Amino acid sequence: VMAQYVCSKGFNMIETSLGNWGWCREDGSMEIPQCRDDAEYENMEFKLENGGALSDNIGRVLGRSIDVKGDPKTEWMSGCDDDFNDNAAGAICRSLGYRGGVKIDAPKKLKTVSNVFGWTNVQCLYDDTLITSESCHADEYGEGALCIKNEQIAVKCFNQEWSVDVSVAASNNGKKMFCKVEVVKEDASMNLKDSGLDVKFYRWDSNGENVEEYDSEVKYTNKKGFKISVTGEKPDCYGCTVSMGEKTEFAANSETCGDAMKMG
Repeated sequence: VMAQYVCSKGFNMIETSLGNWGWCREDGSMEIPQCRDDAEYENMEFKLENGGALSDNIGRVLGRSIDVKGDPKTEWMSGCDDDFNDNAAGAICRSLGYRGGVKIDAPKKLKTVSNVFGWTNVQCLYDDTLITSESCHADEYGEGALCIKNEQIAVKCFNQEWSVDVSVAASNNGKKMFCKVEVVKEDASMNLKDSGLDVKFYRWDSNGENVEEYDSEVKYTNKKGFKISVTGEKPDCYGCTVSMGEKTEFAANSETCGDAMKMG
């Protein structure tokens, strides 16, 4: 369930990741915009610092508080990575215009910044928010907090968490089948050999019946995909599935066979 919100006259909106829209989650929780008067209004803006050594979507996080006019209320400050989680990294990245993000252990090329620590224990319960959400939490960095420079928060932002492009083919003699796969995770191509993909090959009748999984060993090829060796005649319809977690992509040797498989 989703709804649009409007603040009463004299109040200003702190938006959600979807602007003035709010919604209910399956667990019964809600994400809704907040309305504040000028005196109470406080928002956050962020930037990533990487010294030009890495792509723009990777960096140490600097943040500062801004007022209703967008003017800074604090200096740029870094965050201590104690208890920092991926949901909070995603919230920061969304405020920068990305669809999501993850926390990272900063690579050696990513130098520390000179800015003082401003907050610690930055966490969010859900991976669909901005950092100003009431489901996010942070503590002011102060007495009892202890972080050194190389423990400054660092993130990798992305627009596509992961996508899979799959196609299938067979050798002319029908003795081998190939499942060509291209996986993009967090806007970067993955090494298929170490990706942990679950790849399976199938055959079925042209009417979508008698689906059979090949029990041949699936082997990685150096041509961006996987293959199996098969016996018997080349089937009219065949295909492969590629799974990562709860997501599965399917490819058939023809559109007709693919439609038959889905309807069978």
